Amino acid sequence: MTLGAGIAIAFIIIAVSNVIGSRANLTRARHIVRLLEATFRPEEAQYSRVGRNNGYHFLYETGPAFGLVEGTVTFLPRDSLFYLPFALLARRKDQLRIVMKSESTPPGQGRIVEAHRLQSGWLPFEEGEHLNPTSKTQDGRRFLLLWYNPIVRDWLADTVERMPDVSLLHQIAYNGTDHTFLIEIEPRRETLSRTLEFFVSCVASFSERRTSRTACL
Repeated sequence: MTLGAGIAIAFIIIAVSNVIGSRANLTRARHIVRLLEATFRPEEAQYSRVGRNNGYHFLYETGPAFGLVEGTVTFLPRDSLFYLPFALLARRKDQLRIVMKSESTPPGQGRIVEAHRLQSGWLPFEEGEHLNPTSKTQDGRRFLLLWYNPIVRDWLADTVERMPDVSLLHQIAYNGTDHTFLIEIEPRRETLSRTLEFFVSCVASFSERRTSRTACL
């Protein structure tokens, strides 16, 4: 094989992998959007692309339930033979980030996050030094629970214990100052619908009951 033929074959492999990877991420994006819209039933929806094939940002107007719901879904660089191995070595995964808001919530602040993500600096968390740290292990995975309101602490711990599949959780955060809930998960096809319904019910029950015990589905 000549050098020119080898270069040509390499370019063909790169081009084919780019097309296959881009289609794979687009298929994932369409599936996630269908489940998000089925869960939140937005009155209005806006979408914008993140990077070339990195993901999408969404903004939903949901009416009185949660008002504005926004978030971002980002994908592994499946369209790049060069970057994908490094992303996998760095333990990157597809990620779905959702921010919901509810006015009827108790004061306080807290979050529960994968221990290795917080300790490695992947998730910057400046307010952590003002909160009480608690280590929590659930189904073999170690999390750090940061809190100063025991009601918020117990709600976060209870929510994680009731999760249908805790292996996909990156973090859950609550801020009573602006009444926001942040959820970051790996959007796995086989469990995403159930997980979304679970979190919506947990947030709704916490907002209505104002207690640490959830009434999640």
